Amino acid sequence: MSMGTQRRMIRMGRFEVQGKTKVTFWSAVLHVKSDVINCVTFAFQYIRRGTARYEARMKLQDLPQFSIKKVAAGAAYPALIGHFSGLDGVREGRSWLYSPGQSLFGELHDLDLSSGSAIFSAPYWDAQSAGQPGMSLPWLDGYWDPYQIEMIVDPNHVWRWVEFVPSDAQHFLLQGHRGWTKVGQKLPENAVPLEVVPSGWDHEHCDLCRAHIDADSGRGAYVDGDDRWMCETCYHRYAERHDLSFLVTA
Repeated sequence: MSMGTQRRMIRMGRFEVQGKTKVTFWSAVLHVKSDVINCVTFAFQYIRRGTARYEARMKLQDLPQFSIKKVAAGAAYPALIGHFSGLDGVREGRSWLYSPGQSLFGELHDLDLSSGSAIFSAPYWDAQSAGQPGMSLPWLDGYWDPYQIEMIVDPNHVWRWVEFVPSDAQHFLLQGHRGWTKVGQKLPENAVPLEVVPSGWDHEHCDLCRAHIDADSGRGAYVDGDDRWMCETCYHRYAERHDLSFLVTA
Protein backbone atom coordinates (compact mmCIF):
# COMPACT_ATOMS: atom_id res chain seq x y z
CA MET A 1 0.00 0.00 0.00
CA SER A 2 1.46 3.34 -1.00
CA MET A 3 1.79 6.20 1.47
CA GLY A 4 -0.68 8.16 -0.63
CA THR A 5 -3.25 5.40 -0.28
CA GLN A 6 -2.51 5.11 3.41
CA ARG A 7 -3.00 8.84 3.90
CA ARG A 8 -6.30 8.88 2.02
CA MET A 9 -7.62 6.20 4.34
CA ILE A 10 -7.39 8.66 7.21
CA ARG A 11 -10.31 10.54 5.74
CA MET A 12 -12.52 7.49 5.31
CA GLY A 13 -13.95 7.64 8.81
CA ARG A 14 -15.28 4.72 10.81
CA PHE A 15 -17.11 1.70 9.55
CA GLU A 16 -17.13 -2.06 9.83
CA VAL A 17 -16.74 -4.71 7.14
CA GLN A 18 -18.14 -8.18 7.48
CA GLY A 19 -16.07 -11.24 6.63
CA LYS A 20 -14.35 -14.04 8.46
CA THR A 21 -13.32 -11.44 10.98
CA LYS A 22 -14.68 -7.99 11.60
CA VAL A 23 -12.23 -5.23 10.78
CA THR A 24 -12.46 -1.64 11.93
CA PHE A 25 -10.89 1.04 9.73
CA TRP A 26 -9.81 3.77 12.13
CA SER A 27 -7.38 6.60 11.54
CA ALA A 28 -5.47 4.89 8.76
CA VAL A 29 -4.70 1.82 10.85
CA LEU A 30 -6.37 -1.57 10.36
CA HIS A 31 -7.13 -3.10 13.73
CA VAL A 32 -8.37 -6.67 13.94
CA LYS A 33 -10.95 -6.56 16.70
CA SER A 34 -10.32 -9.10 19.43
CA ASP A 35 -12.03 -8.91 22.78
CA VAL A 36 -9.49 -11.44 24.09
CA ILE A 37 -6.57 -9.17 23.21
CA ASN A 38 -8.37 -6.16 24.71
CA CYS A 39 -9.02 -7.99 27.96
CA VAL A 40 -5.45 -9.28 28.28
CA THR A 41 -3.91 -5.93 27.45
CA PHE A 42 -5.90 -3.95 29.96
CA ALA A 43 -6.61 -6.55 32.63
CA PHE A 44 -3.97 -5.04 34.87
CA GLN A 45 -5.84 -1.73 35.09
CA TYR A 46 -8.21 -1.01 37.93
CA ILE A 47 -11.72 -0.15 36.84
CA ARG A 48 -13.01 1.85 39.77
CA ARG A 49 -12.03 5.48 39.91
CA GLY A 50 -10.25 6.38 43.08
CA THR A 51 -8.88 2.89 43.76
CA ALA A 52 -6.37 2.82 40.93
CA ARG A 53 -2.73 3.49 41.61
CA TYR A 54 -1.16 5.00 38.54
CA GLU A 55 2.40 5.65 37.60
CA ALA A 56 3.73 9.16 37.03
CA ARG A 57 2.10 10.93 34.11
CA MET A 58 3.76 10.79 30.72
CA LYS A 59 3.91 14.21 29.11
CA LEU A 60 4.58 15.31 25.56
CA GLN A 61 8.21 16.08 26.34
CA ASP A 62 8.66 12.50 27.58
CA LEU A 63 8.17 11.08 24.08
CA PRO A 64 11.24 10.35 21.92
CA GLN A 65 12.30 13.63 20.30
CA PHE A 66 13.57 13.62 16.72
CA SER A 67 15.96 16.50 16.03
CA ILE A 68 16.11 17.39 12.35
CA LYS A 69 19.60 18.19 11.08
CA LYS A 70 18.77 18.69 7.42
CA VAL A 71 16.23 17.88 4.73
CA ALA A 72 17.45 16.14 1.59
CA ALA A 73 15.86 14.91 -1.61
CA GLY A 74 15.07 11.27 -1.02
CA ALA A 75 14.52 8.55 -3.61
CA ALA A 76 10.76 9.14 -3.56
CA TYR A 77 10.00 11.68 -0.81
CA PRO A 78 11.78 14.43 1.13
CA ALA A 79 14.16 12.86 3.66
CA LEU A 80 14.42 14.43 7.11
CA ILE A 81 17.83 13.45 8.45
CA GLY A 82 18.36 13.66 12.20
CA HIS A 83 18.74 11.83 15.47
CA PHE A 84 16.69 10.83 18.49
CA SER A 85 17.05 12.00 22.07
CA GLY A 86 16.18 8.48 23.20
CA LEU A 87 15.06 5.26 21.56
CA ASP A 88 12.47 3.94 24.02
CA GLY A 89 9.73 2.43 21.84
CA VAL A 90 11.21 3.74 18.59
CA ARG A 91 11.08 1.38 15.62
CA GLU A 92 11.35 1.68 11.89
CA GLY A 93 8.19 1.93 9.81
CA ARG A 94 5.19 4.19 9.40
CA SER A 95 5.08 6.85 12.06
CA TRP A 96 4.51 10.54 12.80
CA LEU A 97 6.46 13.60 13.82
CA TYR A 98 3.98 15.35 16.06
CA SER A 99 3.12 19.03 15.87
CA PRO A 100 -0.32 20.35 16.91
CA GLY A 101 -2.48 20.67 13.83
CA GLN A 102 0.30 19.88 11.34
CA SER A 103 1.91 16.56 12.21
CA LEU A 104 4.04 14.87 9.56
CA PHE A 105 3.21 11.35 8.40
CA GLY A 106 6.04 9.28 6.99
CA GLU A 107 8.37 6.30 7.15
CA LEU A 108 11.22 5.97 9.62
CA HIS A 109 14.21 4.04 8.28
CA ASP A 110 18.00 3.70 8.52
CA LEU A 111 17.72 3.78 12.31
CA ASP A 112 21.11 3.41 13.99
CA LEU A 113 20.55 1.98 17.46
CA SER A 114 24.00 2.98 18.68
CA SER A 115 23.94 6.67 17.68
CA GLY A 116 20.19 7.31 17.46
CA SER A 117 20.53 8.69 13.94
CA ALA A 118 17.71 8.00 11.47
CA ILE A 119 15.94 9.18 8.33
CA PHE A 120 12.27 10.11 8.26
CA SER A 121 10.82 10.11 4.72
CA ALA A 122 7.86 12.50 4.68
CA PRO A 123 5.75 12.56 1.49
CA TYR A 124 3.78 15.64 2.58
CA TRP A 125 6.70 17.75 3.81
CA ASP A 126 7.21 21.20 2.29
CA ALA A 127 8.96 24.44 3.19
CA GLN A 128 5.99 25.46 5.38
CA SER A 129 5.82 22.21 7.33
CA ALA A 130 6.56 22.04 11.02
CA GLY A 131 9.59 19.78 10.53
CA GLN A 132 12.35 22.18 9.53
CA PRO A 133 16.11 21.86 10.13
CA GLY A 134 16.99 22.77 13.70
CA MET A 135 13.61 21.69 15.07
CA SER A 136 12.92 18.78 17.42
CA LEU A 137 9.53 17.04 17.22
CA PRO A 138 8.04 14.20 19.28
CA TRP A 139 7.97 10.87 17.44
CA LEU A 140 4.76 8.82 17.43
CA ASP A 141 4.38 5.20 16.32
CA GLY A 142 2.11 4.78 13.30
CA TYR A 143 -0.30 2.63 15.32
CA TRP A 144 -1.53 5.85 16.86
CA ASP A 145 -2.88 9.06 15.37
CA PRO A 146 -1.94 12.63 16.32
CA TYR A 147 -5.51 13.50 17.30
CA GLN A 148 -5.22 10.94 20.12
CA ILE A 149 -2.41 12.98 21.62
CA GLU A 150 -4.29 16.23 21.17
CA MET A 151 -7.47 15.00 22.85
CA ILE A 152 -5.44 13.89 25.88
CA VAL A 153 -3.08 16.84 26.35
CA ASP A 154 -5.55 19.63 25.48
CA PRO A 155 -6.88 20.97 28.81
CA ASN A 156 -9.90 22.41 26.99
CA HIS A 157 -10.95 19.17 25.33
CA VAL A 158 -14.53 18.47 26.41
CA TRP A 159 -15.73 14.99 27.33
CA ARG A 160 -19.23 14.16 28.53
CA TRP A 161 -20.43 11.04 30.27
CA VAL A 162 -23.24 9.17 28.51
CA GLU A 163 -25.03 5.85 28.56
CA PHE A 164 -24.68 4.12 25.22
CA VAL A 165 -27.90 3.77 23.21
CA PRO A 166 -27.96 1.78 19.93
CA SER A 167 -28.67 3.78 16.77
CA ASP A 168 -29.67 2.89 13.21
CA ALA A 169 -27.01 1.47 10.92
CA GLN A 170 -26.57 2.12 7.20
CA HIS A 171 -25.40 -1.04 5.45
CA PHE A 172 -23.38 -0.79 2.23
CA LEU A 173 -21.44 -2.84 -0.28
CA LEU A 174 -17.78 -2.03 -0.92
CA GLN A 175 -15.66 -4.06 -3.35
CA GLY A 176 -17.80 -7.12 -2.81
CA HIS A 177 -17.79 -6.84 0.98
CA ARG A 178 -20.74 -5.88 3.14
CA GLY A 179 -20.21 -3.18 5.74
CA TRP A 180 -22.14 -0.77 7.93
CA THR A 181 -21.83 2.59 9.63
CA LYS A 182 -23.99 4.96 11.64
CA VAL A 183 -26.84 6.56 9.75
CA GLY A 184 -25.76 10.08 8.88
CA GLN A 185 -22.06 9.36 8.58
CA LYS A 186 -20.38 9.63 5.20
CA LEU A 187 -20.01 6.32 3.42
CA PRO A 188 -16.59 5.18 2.18
CA GLU A 189 -15.70 6.18 -1.36
CA ASN A 190 -17.34 3.93 -4.01
CA ALA A 191 -19.60 2.26 -1.42
CA VAL A 192 -23.09 1.28 -2.59
CA PRO A 193 -25.77 2.00 0.06
CA LEU A 194 -28.04 -0.89 1.03
CA GLU A 195 -30.70 -1.16 3.73
CA VAL A 196 -30.93 0.73 7.02
CA VAL A 197 -31.09 -1.55 10.05
CA PRO A 198 -32.89 -0.10 13.09
CA SER A 199 -30.61 -0.13 16.18
CA GLY A 200 -27.99 -1.88 14.05
CA TRP A 201 -25.13 0.22 15.43
CA ASP A 202 -25.06 -1.64 18.71
CA HIS A 203 -21.66 -0.76 20.16
CA GLU A 204 -18.71 1.58 20.07
CA HIS A 205 -15.04 1.03 20.87
CA CYS A 206 -12.86 2.92 23.28
CA ASP A 207 -10.56 5.05 21.17
CA LEU A 208 -7.53 4.00 23.21
CA CYS A 209 -7.93 0.41 24.42
CA ARG A 210 -10.56 -0.73 21.86
CA ALA A 211 -12.81 -2.14 24.61
CA HIS A 212 -16.47 -2.70 23.71
CA ILE A 213 -18.90 0.00 24.81
CA ASP A 214 -22.50 -1.18 24.58
CA ALA A 215 -25.85 -1.09 26.33
CA ASP A 216 -25.28 -4.49 27.97
CA SER A 217 -22.08 -3.54 29.76
CA GLY A 218 -23.92 -1.81 32.59
CA ARG A 219 -21.44 1.05 32.51
CA GLY A 220 -21.41 4.39 30.79
CA ALA A 221 -18.62 5.95 28.80
CA TYR A 222 -17.28 9.31 27.68
CA VAL A 223 -17.72 10.90 24.27
CA ASP A 224 -16.35 14.13 22.78
CA GLY A 225 -17.65 16.55 20.17
CA ASP A 226 -16.13 14.48 17.35
CA ASP A 227 -18.06 11.36 18.43
CA ARG A 228 -14.93 9.69 19.76
CA TRP A 229 -15.59 7.31 22.62
CA MET A 230 -13.57 6.44 25.66
CA CYS A 231 -14.27 3.85 28.34
CA GLU A 232 -14.41 4.95 31.96
CA THR A 233 -11.11 3.28 32.78
CA CYS A 234 -9.17 5.08 30.05
CA TYR A 235 -10.90 8.38 30.76
CA HIS A 236 -9.86 8.40 34.41
CA ARG A 237 -6.45 6.89 33.71
CA TYR A 238 -5.45 9.06 30.76
CA ALA A 239 -7.83 11.85 29.69
CA GLU A 240 -8.61 13.17 33.15
CA ARG A 241 -4.93 13.20 34.10
CA HIS A 242 -3.61 14.30 30.65
CA ASP A 243 -1.42 11.22 30.71
CA LEU A 244 0.12 9.86 27.49
CA SER A 245 1.34 6.58 28.98
CA PHE A 246 -1.24 4.68 26.90
CA LEU A 247 1.31 5.06 24.11
CA VAL A 248 3.57 2.56 25.83
CA THR A 249 1.10 0.42 27.85
CA ALA A 250 -1.27 -0.48 24.98
